[in-house]
Amino acid sequence: MILALVLGCRPDPAPAELEQLSGYLFAHFDDEDSWELEDGVQNLDDWLLDPANEIDDDGFEVDNLPQEVVDSLSGERTHTVDGAVGAAVSDPLTHGVDAVAVALVRDDQEEVFEGVYTFYERTFHDAADCFLSRECERLAVDNDMIAEYGGLITVETLMRAEYRWVELGDQHVLLQRNWLIGDSVVSVDWASVDEQYFFMAMLPRPDGGLRMQAIWIKAQLGDDAAPESAALTVMVNSMKGQSETLQEYLDQ
Repeated sequence: MILALVLGCRPDPAPAELEQLSGYLFAHFDDEDSWELEDGVQNLDDWLLDPANEIDDDGFEVDNLPQEVVDSLSGERTHTVDGAVGAAVSDPLTHGVDAVAVALVRDDQEEVFEGVYTFYERTFHDAADCFLSRECERLAVDNDMIAEYGGLITVETLMRAEYRWVELGDQHVLLQRNWLIGDSVVSVDWASVDEQYFFMAMLPRPDGGLRMQAIWIKAQLGDDAAPESAALTVMVNSMKGQSETLQEYLDQ
C-alpha cells in the first residue's frame, strides 16, 4: 500500500523523444526536486546514444515550449511562445564537461566566442567558483551582450542565464537555460527578435563531451514573421558555429 501511494504521487515520466525532451528539460530546470530533471537527462543521453537517432547538419525541429512554462520565468517583460519556432543540434567536443563549464562560466565570453560578441558584460547572482567546484548546484547570471551577424546587423540582448549540475550515473552533466529579460535592440528597423529561449546540456563522453543545444525564437522581418524555414536555418547555423568556436577556444 505504501509503495502504491508513493508511486501514485510521482508525476508522469519524462518523454523519450527529442521533440518533447528539449521543452521538458527547459520546463523542469528550476525544480527543487531534481528527479524529473535527472530522468529527462537520462532519456536525452539514451536518445543521443541510439544509432537509430541522428541530428544532421540541418538540425532537428523541436516542439514549442508550453506557455505556462515561460509565464513562470523571472523578469519584467511578458513572455510568449506564440509564433516561436524551435530547433536542436548536437556537436561532439574533444574537451570534457568541466573544461566547458569553466569556459562558459568563468572565462571572458568575448574571447571564448571571438568574432561573435562585440560586447559582453555579466552580473553574477551566485558565486561562480562555488558552482564550478560543484559545491553549489546552481548559478544565475544576467548577460548584457551585443552580437554581430555578418558585419551587417548587430543585436543587443539582456538575458538571464541559469546553470545547473545534474547527475548522470557517477558523472555530472552541465545544464544551461537562457531567456530574455529585456527587449532586444536590433540595428536595423526592419527586423526584431521578440522572444528567445535557449537550453543546453553538456554530456560526458569517453573522448570529451557532447554539447546538445535547443533554441526557440520568435523573430520579425518588416511587418511579417520571419519564414519558419529561414529562421530554423539561421538558428541551426548559429548554434553549430558557436560549438565550433568553443572547440577552437578550448584547443588553445
